[in-house]
Amino acid sequence: MSELQGVHCTGAPRDLGLDQGRAFADRIQREAARLRADGALARWFFEHARSGRAVAVRRDTLRYFPHLGERSMGMARGSGVGEIALAGLLGRSFDGDAGGILALAAEDPSVGPLIVRTLAARERDLIVRYSAPDTDHASVDLALPWRVAALGGVNEHGLAVASVPLKGDVRNGHAAPAILMTQDCLQRFDLVEKAVDWLLGRPAGGASSFVLADATGALSAVDVTPSERTVRMAESGVLVAGAPAIRARLSAAVRPGEKLDAASLATVIEGPAAVLDPVRCGIGYWDDPGAEASWYAVDPVSDRTPPSSDA
Repeated sequence: MSELQGVHCTGAPRDLGLDQGRAFADRIQREAARLRADGALARWFFEHARSGRAVAVRRDTLRYFPHLGERSMGMARGSGVGEIALAGLLGRSFDGDAGGILALAAEDPSVGPLIVRTLAARERDLIVRYSAPDTDHASVDLALPWRVAALGGVNEHGLAVASVPLKGDVRNGHAAPAILMTQDCLQRFDLVEKAVDWLLGRPAGGASSFVLADATGALSAVDVTPSERTVRMAESGVLVAGAPAIRARLSAAVRPGEKLDAASLATVIEGPAAVLDPVRCGIGYWDDPGAEASWYAVDPVSDRTPPSSDA
């Protein structure tokens, strides 16, 4: 069993980012240094101080995802890493190179649907983040130390969301990566139906796939590209997302009619990976196939003003 380092982020958006930045300042600084040392990436993100990709990512994040833009400001302050460098790290999601998602529909109402998020090599410097925004839903998030957008998470009402960025042309359109919508859904909504409507209409850039489940048993996927957004439902109780080769591998991991729970999923999925459980409102993580999963449950905050899920 491997334990992930965790952080509790509470309060206003800048405070949420400040908590994360302070807790992981060393890791954020190292990753920013790697980005600047990579010649090709440095040219792509930083060659023009006013028109580079990182500047565009920061601008559009603030414009279309103001809470997450504020959260990034707090993270920059807490970590001692500039906002443009953090935007460059966020913008790397545009080149894909991510894991995949396997989701299983609920056959047993007491278990509910499950979402497994596998991890690519560069996604394995993970943290577990307990997010408790002042006026939004609390959630437990699987995240990277230097990124405000979660790879996946479950909120206090049992909405589970996981996303994978896909490689695509990002020369035109919005520069705020679509993966930012993962955190928006966790903060705002309690049901898959509401979150899907948000994913279909919110401006965002690049290509990503989202898989969502809730404690009622609902399970859906939303594929986002620069030209269209589509909704997919489970086929024979299974949904997969990611690059084509990853989707094929995940589909082959589940035999028709096979019943799997969170524990048995760890034996059929190549680790490391995490399972999002909307009924138990938490995340199980393992780093090797067959390893016992570490469990992280959302810490609900009941004395806050409830958010409007129609905002």
